[in-house]
Amino acid sequence: MKIAFIPSTFLPYIGGAEIQTHNFANKLIEEGHEVEIMLLNKISVNNGNYKIFQLNKFLISFVFLFKYYFNLNFTFLLKLYFKKIIFYQNYDIWHFHSVNYKTLIYIEVLKKLNQKVMVTLQGADIQIDHEIGYGYRLDKKYDNYIKKVFQKVDCFQAISISISKELLNFDIEEKKINIIPNCSHYEKISTFKKTKEEKLTMLTIGRYAEKKKGFDLVVKVAEELKKNNRI
Repeated sequence: MKIAFIPSTFLPYIGGAEIQTHNFANKLIEEGHEVEIMLLNKISVNNGNYKIFQLNKFLISFVFLFKYYFNLNFTFLLKLYFKKIIFYQNYDIWHFHSVNYKTLIYIEVLKKLNQKVMVTLQGADIQIDHEIGYGYRLDKKYDNYIKKVFQKVDCFQAISISISKELLNFDIEEKKINIIPNCSHYEKISTFKKTKEEKLTMLTIGRYAEKKKGFDLVVKVAEELKKNNRI
């Protein structure tokens, strides 16, 4: 298969979604598929076996700004642009790795062009918590738009049960939702030598969001592990 990957953010920014997209693309290529990651900015990744397809940043920003801030619809320009990409690249599926307002515009246009679209949701792009001020959906424009656009998506990948529940709240059919947690690259981790130290080192690739990620519990958990001779 020839697959277009569209992340909302990517390397050199480091987080769970970015690392997962990178590792997943490399793994699919190992399995014999062709993957191109579509980005607005030119980047260089030394250990990426995939190709980078640089999108027209000026055109996309123009369409986004007028749609978001002035409610003026110039998506017909993107339709012409993506139609040309489809003709020359002939992707079997477009896989979005997390979404934002701009990439939701891509999805809307691609579905009008009868393309197969899959979306992997990573958390902040669909989850919302008013108490801690978490999630893109705190923005009502984004909230209304994602609910509308997602009705057209072919299938979804949720990294947790809570994310799948948000999709069900959007009235997405359950058969369209696959729960597949993000994974770690075990072969890379296993190459590190284990050493016996007095201190515990915790490695995380998620952003520091104390109440959302549970980092406020790390000290308590470490104390319990030490008390029970687990570390």
